[in-house]
Amino acid sequence: MSNFITEANTELEHVVWPTPAENKKYMMYTVGVIVVLGIFLAVLGYSITNGLKLARDQFPHDVAPTATVSGEDTMSQADLDKLLKNIQVQTGATASGSKTGTGK
Repeated sequence: MSNFITEANTELEHVVWPTPAENKKYMMYTVGVIVVLGIFLAVLGYSITNGLKLARDQFPHDVAPTATVSGEDTMSQADLDKLLKNIQVQTGATASGSKTGTGK
């Protein structure tokens, strides 16, 4: 392991490091590209969002209903009994039969 570290240090001595002026120049390139891409992506996102909103407005659409279920919409016991009778007639199974999982 120590051999690797000494060889790595030897190789680092052969590296040609950029000058401070080159560092500044490359940093400005990097920051410039980031700013330009950021502006481009912001404009693209804004355009796509508004385009989709305009496309959605071309077609009629209803808002989701906000009404709640009233007492008039619920089933009475007579309705439930009628439904249970229809199920028994159609399938032959009863609510307490072996086909319902109660095991009776």
